[in-house]
Parts: sequence; structure tokens; C-alpha cells
Amino acid sequence: MRQGGFTIVEVIIGMAILSIAMLIAVLGFTTIVRLQEKAQTAQNIQQNARYIAEAINRDVRSSDNYQLRKDERRTQLLLPNSIEGDSMVRYTYKAETGNFYRYTCEPAFCQRRNNDTEGENLVPEDMQITEMEMRKLNQDSAGNSPLQVYITATQRENLEATDPYAYEYDATTIVVPRR
Repeated sequence: MRQGGFTIVEVIIGMAILSIAMLIAVLGFTTIVRLQEKAQTAQNIQQNARYIAEAINRDVRSSDNYQLRKDERRTQLLLPNSIEGDSMVRYTYKAETGNFYRYTCEPAFCQRRNNDTEGENLVPEDMQITEMEMRKLNQDSAGNSPLQVYITATQRENLEATDPYAYEYDATTIVVPRR
């Protein structure tokens, strides 16, 4: 008389099927975690790039005018400070570091071209601006020149093209000074 139970072959086949199912589940879980990390990285970069564009937008819109200076080392945006009327706000983008600084300074100090004083860095440590261009557009009928700000931002580490977490975000903002 035969007793109920499994043979060794049936147990091995069952374990193989269970192992394959577990492997598929683990691979699916790790893929979901990677996609979630990539989405979080992308969201952080977008949020920080929008914050930088909004800071520029807020200051330019509250000003009557602005000055834009470019040289091989940096791009600078100078504008009167609407909160403290006797000072200016200066934005400086430094391409070699990927940082973007904002600070308040006295007009004579802000106007110096060789002034490398750094203010508040608007770029978080885990992010860098890989490209930034600010340029004046054609003047409108009221004599105002809208400012176009183009920002390309990415995460600071793991920037290899094969890295699934490498993410780049482009933002373009057009700002019109106060009329």
C-alpha cells in the first residue's frame, strides 16, 4: 500500500518553481524602487529649478529695470532691491561650479566686474546647473526688455549617460520688469 507524500523529484521541482517566482518578485520590487527613486530625483530637480526661476522672476518683476552682464567666467544679473531701496540684488551664475548665487549688496560694490563675493547659493548640494542663459528680449512698446531665463539642471553625482538616475530638467521663464 502506498502512503501519501511527495517524492524527492516533486519537491525539487516545487522548490525550483518557488525560486523562480521569488526571483521575479524581487526583480519587480527592485525595479519599482529604482523607478520611485528616479521619479523623486526628477521631482526634486524640477522643484529646485522652478524655485531658482521664481526667485529671479520675483525680483525682476518688482524692479523697474535690470542690468545683465556676461563674461567668460560668469553671468550676472543686477537689479535694484525693491525691499531695501538703497541696495541692489545681484544674481551670479558660475558655470565652473554649477552654482547660482543671490545676494544683496551696495550699488558701488555690485557694479564691480571683478567682485567674486558669494552670497546665498540657490542650488542645493545634490544638484547642479549644467547650463544657464539669461538674455534680454526685444523691448516692448513701453520700453521694457523682458528677460528670458533658461536653466538646465541635473543631479550632482552619477551623471553618466548609462546611469538610470541621471536626470536633466530644462526650464525657460520669461520675465517682464514692472511697468
